[in-house]
Amino acid sequence: MSKFLLQKRKLIKDVFEKAEKTTTEKSLSGILKDLEFKLQEDFKIQISYKTLENYYKNLVENNVDYNIKSYILDDLCKYIGFENFAQYCDQCTDLENKTSVKVSIDGKKQDSSSSNFSEIIINITNSPIFTLPEFVSKNKNSFGFIGIILLGSFIVNKFDQFANKTTHNLPETSTKNSYPIVEKKEILQNTIYKIPHNSDTELQKPPLIKKKKDCMYWNEEQYISVYCGENIDNFQVEQFNLEKYKLKKITQQDTLTAENALGKVWYDKTNNVVEFFTNHGIHPENNKTLKEVTPYILEKYCTK
Repeated sequence: MSKFLLQKRKLIKDVFEKAEKTTTEKSLSGILKDLEFKLQEDFKIQISYKTLENYYKNLVENNVDYNIKSYILDDLCKYIGFENFAQYCDQCTDLENKTSVKVSIDGKKQDSSSSNFSEIIINITNSPIFTLPEFVSKNKNSFGFIGIILLGSFIVNKFDQFANKTTHNLPETSTKNSYPIVEKKEILQNTIYKIPHNSDTELQKPPLIKKKKDCMYWNEEQYISVYCGENIDNFQVEQFNLEKYKLKKITQQDTLTAENALGKVWYDKTNNVVEFFTNHGIHPENNKTLKEVTPYILEKYCTK
């Protein structure tokens, strides 16, 4: 453990708690912005709220050491009523006794923060290897939340042992109106407990039928695929046709040349208006058969 980690962590928590009590802000950044202003106005201490946020997130939230310069530690201690960091540490000697409890449950280690005299390793198996009341009496000063969990496990285990003994001591048959006694182990073995799973829920749902866009409409420049039955305002929906779907209007006619258009572009001339398309077929609006473009048409209508 890094030197003064616990003291620095507690200092930042104390500073934050005081700042939180003296502001109406609720968010972390809001509280620290207000703290930045108060440190500057009341104590002439220049620390940005971003720096304070780094202190808090590393030391308090992530329990990771963070390098804080000594004069800043002294300044923060002044904010909460101490002369310097050394005096603050003298008041925090009890932190040195804090450590973590490592509990091994069925071979899996679990860590928890607690106040104990030293590191304690507890192994819990189907048959407890220690006497819980004795453990509680020896560690009553450090018996916290983890102790409540262990005590509950101990009581449940004792209750199961009592139930087993009671079941085995009962006679196999009673009076003529009684029923045969069935052992608890047999009941548990023959009982199936099913826990719902996401996959089970999904299997119970009817299969989803993915709809296809089997229709299309001409939007004056190209065909757009849609679901059949859709109501497209001002456009006529028709059955999807792959050849017709390839048809697109060429809107920039001045880009057409003999090299890129001959044998690849078709046109229609109606009312002295010439329109060019990327595929052969029928004009989507007047139903006229499109014609293959010629050098004459290109020179007359596509030359800049």
